Amino acid sequence: MEKKTLAIVIVIAVVIVVIAAAFVVMSGNNGGNTPSRSEATDVRLTVFGNANGDDYLNNDDVQYIQNIIDGKQSLVDSPKVQVLTAYGTTKYTARYWADANCDGAVDSKDLSIVKNIVNKVKGTEVKFFDVDKMVGTCEFPLTTYAVGYKSNYEAELILKNVANCTYVDNQVGNGGSYAPWFQMFLDQNPKCFGSRFTPDYETFKGDAPSYILSGTRAWFDQNMEETVAPLGIDVVRLPFWEDTTTVSGILTLGCLCNLDAAAQEYAKRADAVLDYIQDYVSGIKKEDRPLIFAGYNGTSISTWHNGIQELIEASGGRTPYDVGFTNGSIDGEGVKVMDPDWIVFDMYYGFLETDDQPAEYNYIYDQGNTNNRYFNAIAGSRAYYNDQVLILGQGVYMGPASYIGIAWVFNHIYPNAKQFDVKSMLSDYISTYHPDKASTDYMSQDCFDVDTYDDWMSKNVAGYTKVKKTYKA
Repeated sequence: MEKKTLAIVIVIAVVIVVIAAAFVVMSGNNGGNTPSRSEATDVRLTVFGNANGDDYLNNDDVQYIQNIIDGKQSLVDSPKVQVLTAYGTTKYTARYWADANCDGAVDSKDLSIVKNIVNKVKGTEVKFFDVDKMVGTCEFPLTTYAVGYKSNYEAELILKNVANCTYVDNQVGNGGSYAPWFQMFLDQNPKCFGSRFTPDYETFKGDAPSYILSGTRAWFDQNMEETVAPLGIDVVRLPFWEDTTTVSGILTLGCLCNLDAAAQEYAKRADAVLDYIQDYVSGIKKEDRPLIFAGYNGTSISTWHNGIQELIEASGGRTPYDVGFTNGSIDGEGVKVMDPDWIVFDMYYGFLETDDQPAEYNYIYDQGNTNNRYFNAIAGSRAYYNDQVLILGQGVYMGPASYIGIAWVFNHIYPNAKQFDVKSMLSDYISTYHPDKASTDYMSQDCFDVDTYDDWMSKNVAGYTKVKKTYKA
């Protein structure tokens, strides 16, 4: 997501071992009192009617529901999900995936819905679990759509569903900043609905799309469903930039659009990374995993649901939350006390961003005219002392390509494991989903370490001086 300014609420002291100092400015909370979306269910194809909880909605689910109705399968043993009863509350209710219409019972009505989905019956009302842990509703199969935000465009690209795009937001339409990456959508001559956060709904009148592909209610008009319902438009809110649930979003949208094959093809690419990492770290206790501080510029800890913490967890690391920190601003002393094994910065350049490597490297140095703020912020850390600092372009850590950034971080924090060929993975992704781009141009902009940065700056920027390491081993 765009850079967000954290409201400073309270200054606290963080105590690790016997060190206590007032160096961390914290705000908000990490949502720890409510389950995350991934904690609420381990089902990835989150369409109600996926009774057995696998990655496919097919005749196996028809039989599963029939077995429940016939008493051959215990409903108690069936997979279920914790669903929010209303957005912004902490009240949950359990829903069985076999309960296709979410009415609290598993019966012939659910059987009929699933049979209709399997048989591709148009106009079937379908329920799905959305990015906010709520039940969404849409008409199957989804067809024409309005779309905003780069990861949502990526999802439609992956599903080979560009031709159904009838509306784009102003970051792609009207010469927006992402237009160079999504010209294929503009080739469909879509209309522009304005801001993805607050669409101009008047533009939909008289030519309504089947659905709006949107995101969490925290960022994208939480009243959107009610506003567009009179126009006959469904709202589909799915996770496409939260790393650990991106595959779920693609599989679910693929099912809702009757484009399952393309979704499964993508899932295989991502799972080749995610499954291996999960297996590799399964025998490593959480407290024994590398501690990674990942953030925009070394001065803040981001919240969950922003992508960067999910990156750490998916790559097999420990997050600052695992050692008692919460989201908010943090200074150099705070980083020293946290004492992370690795530090990761994220950048808004490279793949899906700005094709300008010099601008990217200079931006890291001159961000806000702060003379190497990124590295000054961590100069006293052990990670910087050991050159264990990585920089990732946002396009490869927050969205459908996130498995690439996850693989790259994993390679570094677990050097004795099988190493992923990240360059080939990025090349494959770009050539598959962005064939109009030269896939060799992005690796040096999206995945690099502190030494690569210093070498480039020393050769290309007159007077560049590497930030002095102040940590004492």
